[in-house]
Amino acid sequence: MYKVFSLIVSCFLAHFSFAQKQSLLWQVSGNGLSKPSYIYGTIHIICEEDKNINNVLKQKFSQTNKLFLELDMGDDNTLATAQTLSLLPNGKTLKDFFTAKEYQKIDNFFDNQVGLPLSMFDNMKPIMLISILDSKALPCLLPASYEMTFVQMAKDQKKDIAGLETVQEQMAIFDNMPKERQKKMVLEFIDSFEEEKKSTQHLINLYKKQQLDSVYNLAVSSPDIAASKESLIDNRNKKWIPILEKNMHNMPCFIAVGAGHLGGNVGILNLLKKKGYTVEPI
Repeated sequence: MYKVFSLIVSCFLAHFSFAQKQSLLWQVSGNGLSKPSYIYGTIHIICEEDKNINNVLKQKFSQTNKLFLELDMGDDNTLATAQTLSLLPNGKTLKDFFTAKEYQKIDNFFDNQVGLPLSMFDNMKPIMLISILDSKALPCLLPASYEMTFVQMAKDQKKDIAGLETVQEQMAIFDNMPKERQKKMVLEFIDSFEEEKKSTQHLINLYKKQQLDSVYNLAVSSPDIAASKESLIDNRNKKWIPILEKNMHNMPCFIAVGAGHLGGNVGILNLLKKKGYTVEPI
């Protein structure tokens, strides 16, 4: 359930680049920090065999004391709250948002591609269907999770785990998205399913090559993303910076957020650099 919150907001680039070396792992030092912290750009839809937790990543992770994710995925209450907030209010169902013809179309797709009838998800908000549909664009049964891998690593190493925002704050972004737009996103995904699969694989290939700028450029070209970039990306990045600064000055942190939050003029890497920190690719 968590994936939909972050997948839709995970990749974007404006006119900014850290040039020369591309990387998903960055070191933040200087500006009064006693020890460096590390920022890693995740992807929220990938197969297990494509996930790469290499030795350098493990080493830098071990040198920190606290893990920050977009949401505190180490807290069971986070998932429970996400599940509750994914449901439609006041007894409404998906049939209140889609015409009979549209509903049948989606139901047929779910039967064929998901293997479950749409009625299983009748109480979910339309935008939540995207998380289910996106997983079907992968060439594997279930997507792997960098976030949950880091959570397990943090627990094994007795590290604190925290979120940069709450489920309520994330869901509010999508609740403010017009229902007609949510509806359109679902229907367009189904209509262009084969293209969605190709696009997903292209995104994963760029990610595996650590082409941060290219990942950002690919995603920002999406009309659905570009229309809400300020609320989905920029405003959240700005809100996270004071939280990161405070904690990095207290202890070395490992920050894992969607790769799209790293790039761009208002990406967290550039915002930290403007604050006077030394931000270097590893």
